[in-house]
Amino acid sequence: HVLLSATALRAMATNGEVAAQPDGGEKAPRRPAPWSIHRDPNVGDTVHIVGHGPASVLKVGESAKYEVMYPNGDVAVVDREHILVHEPPALLDSSGSNPTGPRRLEYLGRAFDDASRTIRTPSATFSLIATMVGGGVLSLPYAMSQCGLVLGTAVLGLSAVLSAWTLDMLVSCARCTGRDTFELVGHAAYGEGCRKLTVALVFCLTWLAQVAYFVLVQDLLAPTAVFIAPDIFGALSDEYVRRLVVTAAAVLLAPMCYKGSLSALRFLCFASVGSVFFVGLILGIKAVTTLGLPHQIEIMSPDKSSRSLDVVVHMSLWPQSFTEALYVFPMFGVSFLCHFNALPTHQELQRPTRKRMQRVLKLSMCFTTMLYLFVGLSGYGWAGHCTCGNVLLNFAHNDILVAIGRIALGLVLMMNFPLIVQPCRNTLFRLLGAMCGVKPFVEEIAKVEVELGATSSSDSMVMVEEEAPSAAVRASHLPPADVIDLSKGAAVDADARGRGMSRSTRRSRSPSPNSTGSPAQVHAYRREDARG
Repeated sequence: HVLLSATALRAMATNGEVAAQPDGGEKAPRRPAPWSIHRDPNVGDTVHIVGHGPASVLKVGESAKYEVMYPNGDVAVVDREHILVHEPPALLDSSGSNPTGPRRLEYLGRAFDDASRTIRTPSATFSLIATMVGGGVLSLPYAMSQCGLVLGTAVLGLSAVLSAWTLDMLVSCARCTGRDTFELVGHAAYGEGCRKLTVALVFCLTWLAQVAYFVLVQDLLAPTAVFIAPDIFGALSDEYVRRLVVTAAAVLLAPMCYKGSLSALRFLCFASVGSVFFVGLILGIKAVTTLGLPHQIEIMSPDKSSRSLDVVVHMSLWPQSFTEALYVFPMFGVSFLCHFNALPTHQELQRPTRKRMQRVLKLSMCFTTMLYLFVGLSGYGWAGHCTCGNVLLNFAHNDILVAIGRIALGLVLMMNFPLIVQPCRNTLFRLLGAMCGVKPFVEEIAKVEVELGATSSSDSMVMVEEEAPSAAVRASHLPPADVIDLSKGAAVDADARGRGMSRSTRRSRSPSPNSTGSPAQVHAYRREDARG
């Protein structure tokens, strides 16, 4: 349905192009479409008025004058030059006097040329890679051993493609609404209920991520503790050592988890990616040097104790059990999870055209897929069908090279843990403040409420301030923008509201008690200008 709708929209917006004949003959000119972006607006069209926002055309007057009606029912007369874009109602999800705005517009929370957009394409790509790559990569060899080479590689590639597709859809939602967070996009789509649901889902996601972090930390550091201090930990059971390690990690990390700002840890992404590359290099060396040869590996028993086993690895092309293969499918999909960082990256990307953001997504997925495939095949080549859920558990405690990799990755995971606790705590506060009205949790959601403004009110006005494209802007190829103020009940300047409309139809409103001095704004651009 989506593909057919997109094809129909493109066909209706195309004029004078050529199409192939069904019989394979010569191409003939296509008949002009019933609507073209080059014609003047007609009665019933939905338009975007520069300086004001979306409206419907009621009447076409003389001297390029148009009588339009805004979503709140006010009527105005505007000049043709003040109509940024126009589309017929058939192309829009709107009806009557309450238009949502032309689809040929895209909305950015930050201006296209905002000075705060400082991230370039390589930095944005590395940011998403660092978000995806982490301790979860250690489970990919097990998933590959259950699926086999052919099915495992296919599922890994399919997971990358689907992740890139959903990331692109998420960015499209942000550009359709001008919202740059999960919470605000959910609010714009379905209202306050969806906003609360989104916050609850983010809380669950971050909470479960903390559980996974502690499991990985004890898997990595428990064998290292036995290797470093065998006299202390050697006499204890493996389960008791794991409990001591996770307890010590929780005590050491507790002070950082209570901090309000963790900007000092912002460079940990480099250490995280570096440690994963180091572990992948170790796996590759081990797998290549023992390929087809008998060697000794460690396996984990159900009681968490380990024992040695001599194996000669023979990798399978297909899974031995499709039920087990189906069970590990989510491991491939979750390994590409970076959606919660995609919108902040889009918000800070320089010149965020569609093509540039799509390039960032494709590069991130390509590099991550190659790394995952290398680690998965290397780990599978080392332990074969005896691969543990954490491939490093297949190595002996006294392997020095692997011990260094365990320590590096374990310390990075420990330092990353407070970065997961902070959003988990903040979302919990917002959820309690929104649903129960518990103080001081209500104060935690004040910033979000300011950003939401009057968008939840159907009869609220939007005040827009025109940014006419200057000659300097055209010279630098920056698209012209229209800035929409989303502050609740913001006062409308009479002169600004009067531009392009008759004086008798100007609208004004007194400031609301909930209005703030720093209103949220959305910058509107024509899609062809922001496409790149």
